[in-house]
Amino acid sequence: MQFDILIASYGRPTLLRKCLHSIALAKGVLSPCVYVLTQSQDAETIEIIKNFLSELKIKLIETAEILSPGASRNLLIQNSSSEYIFFLDDDAYLPQDYFLALEKMNNQKFDILGGPDLASEESNLQKIIGYVLASPWVMGPTSQRHCKHNEGQVIEAGEVELTLCNLWIKREIISRTNIKFIETLSRCEENIFIDELIMAGARAYYFSDLFVYHRRRESLVKVANIQFKSGHSRGQAMKR
Repeated sequence: MQFDILIASYGRPTLLRKCLHSIALAKGVLSPCVYVLTQSQDAETIEIIKNFLSELKIKLIETAEILSPGASRNLLIQNSSSEYIFFLDDDAYLPQDYFLALEKMNNQKFDILGGPDLASEESNLQKIIGYVLASPWVMGPTSQRHCKHNEGQVIEAGEVELTLCNLWIKREIISRTNIKFIETLSRCEENIFIDELIMAGARAYYFSDLFVYHRRRESLVKVANIQFKSGHSRGQAMKR
């Protein structure tokens, strides 16, 4: 399975270092190319990327200004070339057996594949916020993005279950449909992207064992604000 890992990272070198380190530890016999997009003036982030050249196959993509999430991802897609694309956030990191879990899906044909993003285990506060996001009482049906219910569970999925911080897409479906991320939205651009791909015939699945750890903002107020903005952006998107 040939794939590229696509990461946009602006001004968060410490988080990016942990993310790249986890890829280096988890890659095993696989040798993906990691594309990292950052601002050309972000010297610290660029230095972090260069420090991993001996451990990972990395291609640096520079932009003069900080792009929107959609524009960043579209640019990453344009620069990559493998059969599959793996979107990973710079504040997420892989468990060491991540790619072993991926191998379990070898016999399952998919165009889109994702799994949950679990709370970082670096502190009790991270775990508490993780419990909040994993609660259906708080997050409704999207809580499945943030918790691992049943080991080995594979279900047909949509944008409700899938999250872009841990998402695999077959390049052919993007090339054939010419579907792109909306570049004017600040949130929920991935929901529309996934939804449009599925409407175009993409087969999408959620695999509970294919999880990443994702660092949460350490303030329930900030978490609530993010969810409010996501809800607003989703409402705007549905008007399209």
